[in-house]
This record gives sequence, C-alpha cells and structure tokens, in this order.
Amino acid sequence: MRKDQGMRRMAVWLLAACAVLLAGLAAPAATPVVVYSALENDEIAEYLKVARQDLPDLDIRVLRLSTGELAARVLAEKGNPQADVLWGVAATATLPLMREGILEPYVPKGAYKILRQFRDPKG
Repeated sequence: MRKDQGMRRMAVWLLAACAVLLAGLAAPAATPVVVYSALENDEIAEYLKVARQDLPDLDIRVLRLSTGELAARVLAEKGNPQADVLWGVAATATLPLMREGILEPYVPKGAYKILRQFRDPKG
C-alpha cells in the first residue's frame, strides 16, 4: 500500500470513529455523516472513494470550504454543531477550535506510525 493510500485509509477510519464519537452511538445504516473539508475537490473525491468502499452504510455528505470559512463556520456552530467530521483543515485553524473545546481528542488506530513531533499528546 502506498503511503498516501495509507494516510487516506487512516483518514477514513478517523471519519468513522469521529462520527460514532460525536453521535454518541453507532450510526445506523444510511445515517448521514456531514464532513466539512478544506481539501481540494480532487482530494475529496479520493477520500470519498475510499470511505464509501470501507464504510458503505454511511451517507457521507461533504461541504467544501476554505480553511478560514470552515473554521469560522465551526466556531459559529459551537452551540449547535452541524458537522460530524473535519477533513484536511490546517493545524493553525484547528488550534483555536481546540482551545474553545469544540473538537474532541481522538487517537486513530495506527497513530504510532505518525512521527511524534506531529502528534498532539492529548489525541
């Protein structure tokens, strides 16, 4: 498996785990999972291809925004979040969201493969 495919597969599993964590229970078949992403459209297409292959029971709906728009939207929705998962958001945009307590820590399977300097010790 190529390195980029491994990272995409890890991102897909992160999507699934986050959706379950945010929902508080396992999502039943055809439950929509809303993804906000700052990735480019061609990258989103690749993520969706893997996600739909590995997670066929999820109805994955993606809203593509710039990093700034995405962060502003998530912050504005703090009291009533509309997204289940974020894909491809710059660390500089996620740090304020973490400080506001909007994002939940998560350590995906295989996180040990990511160099320590690129991992948050809290998840």
